[in-house]
Amino acid sequence: MRASVSWPNWPGVPIVMVDLNAAAQARFTRRDMAELSKVPTPIARFVAAIADPYLTFAERFGASGAAIHDALAVGRA
Repeated sequence: MRASVSWPNWPGVPIVMVDLNAAAQARFTRRDMAELSKVPTPIARFVAAIADPYLTFAERFGASGAAIHDALAVGRA
């Protein structure tokens, strides 16, 4: 969904909204973390390293992976 709003400091800036139901389906899993850790770049290794506590927290509540709402919204924009 795209909208143009009057933002006080940035009039006419396009806003992209990602429905929470769609975003909730995007999950970062242990398998994703394993694949990412194979990518030989510092950023990939960093993301894989910091994902473990996030995944552990999500798994504690029975989730199959960690929700990545913000990353999905940024990727969509």
